Amino acid sequence: MIQTRSLSSDEDILSFLKQYCDFGPNRLYILLAMARPKENKNITHNSIPIFRELITKEEKITEKYNKLKHISENHREDGEKLTFRYYFSANARDIDKAFYLYQKKLLEMQRDIHNGHTATQHKIKRLDKEWMSMLQKSGNKDDNYFIIDIDKSEKSILNKIYNGIEKETTIKECIQTPNGYHLITDPFNPNQNILDEEYIEIKKDDLFFLSKNN
Repeated sequence: MIQTRSLSSDEDILSFLKQYCDFGPNRLYILLAMARPKENKNITHNSIPIFRELITKEEKITEKYNKLKHISENHREDGEKLTFRYYFSANARDIDKAFYLYQKKLLEMQRDIHNGHTATQHKIKRLDKEWMSMLQKSGNKDDNYFIIDIDKSEKSILNKIYNGIEKETTIKECIQTPNGYHLITDPFNPNQNILDEEYIEIKKDDLFFLSKNN
């Protein structure tokens, strides 16, 4: 039987995250809030508000989630409240790997500033943003879970896909999204006709949907 999660309350989300996360000395997760242009008339693709929090241990999950939710729910564009979606990294991030690449990035930025590159002078004022971006790069994952993004909400379609791929891999979670489902799976060879549909996307390192405010 397919166990589909619909994370409809803060308690559901926090309980799920505490169960999902596997922390370690070299591992962290990314919690993200984003307001999409499709759901907010005052937002363009060049002005998407994105807020991120790093979660390094289980005791910080509630604090970080509440902080992100408070920031997003109090954010305004032209005086109007926005609809935010909340996402979570399917794969824990490898801190050592990301930090090595981050150090190389800092040296590059230092060289660019020395050469008078104005944009880098502005970037270096927000090194926290650069670190977040480096952690989120696909090469810096510490797990290898896939997300099967199904952009259809019909249960018959979910059943067909679920039953088709559970013979090939372990399905870790099935989460309901506003337009369909996110299946989080162990890695597998996705060369199957059942996944060759325009409404299905296979993401090998991405964020999965948690909930939406408003």
